[in-house]
Amino acid sequence: MKTRHWFLLLLILTLTVFGSVEAQTQAGFISLDCGLVPTTTTYTEKSTNITYKSDADYVDSGLVGKINNAYMTQLQQQTWSLRSFRDGQRNCYNLFNLTANIKYLIRATFMYGNYDVLNQLPSFDLRVGANKWFSIKITGVTNSSSYEIFHVVTQDDLQVCLVKTGPTTPFISSLELRRLNNNSYNTQSGSLMFFARIYFPSDPSSFVRYDEDIHDRGWTALTDNETTSISTDLPIDISSVYDMPQAVMKTVVIPANGSNTCYMRPPKISVSTIFNPSAVSSSNGKFSFTFTMTGNSTLPPLINAAEIYTVLDVTQLGTDNDEGKHVLINYAIL
Repeated sequence: MKTRHWFLLLLILTLTVFGSVEAQTQAGFISLDCGLVPTTTTYTEKSTNITYKSDADYVDSGLVGKINNAYMTQLQQQTWSLRSFRDGQRNCYNLFNLTANIKYLIRATFMYGNYDVLNQLPSFDLRVGANKWFSIKITGVTNSSSYEIFHVVTQDDLQVCLVKTGPTTPFISSLELRRLNNNSYNTQSGSLMFFARIYFPSDPSSFVRYDEDIHDRGWTALTDNETTSISTDLPIDISSVYDMPQAVMKTVVIPANGSNTCYMRPPKISVSTIFNPSAVSSSNGKFSFTFTMTGNSTLPPLINAAEIYTVLDVTQLGTDNDEGKHVLINYAIL
């Protein structure tokens, strides 16, 4: 069957008005360091100021382990320990005390680190409830990988499961939930699975996460030779359902030659949103978005950030993630 790729375009247009920044808290966060012992331990990861606790209250199976000590210094602390599941085909975390009908960011992180001294890279399935989320294939001993989904929970608890699919042993390093605004990241059906989230600072090594982003979304820097990054010191009015981080919204890119410009006139220094509520399709999965100068425009087009997601059908058991893809693209234009 020929695979069709479906995309949904969302534009978040950002210009700047003065606004205040609220103090950040971790309300609505569940941050589990899987396999952390003693089970009463809590700690704050220095690079993010996020407080982690043991996963022991959320799972009743599995063995605790630690990655090779030589790898720890280059990684965040929540990836040092892990929980592996040698027994049983399916092992689940039972996440409780959630709020029904609320949208959450769910993030699962995996760091093998040769914890079992077997040097065998595992592969297994990850599921949310009864639905297949992703097929995990660890690609390197020191390769840390994270998978995110925006998912509306239908009751006050949720299962996240690891399913054995071959001879290797499933494991997980950390499991995190972050409460989102229900009116953000809307799609006609299904849940949104993370593909990319980028912004455009001048420093290609820059990275934004909590507490600069109150929802703990990770923003990766993207630079190229065809654009120029510019920034402002003015505070941005980020009062929208997306709660865009100041650090992301204060930088934009424009064409290096300044020849192309935007098709609309957004308000100055504030956040507004333009989106296409229906999906667009491509038979080969390739999409191109162009911002073209209007006849009376005197300024080049600007873009602050882009987010790309695939829509995961969570209405059926074991849905194939490669069938009927949707991608939500979130643009912020200054």
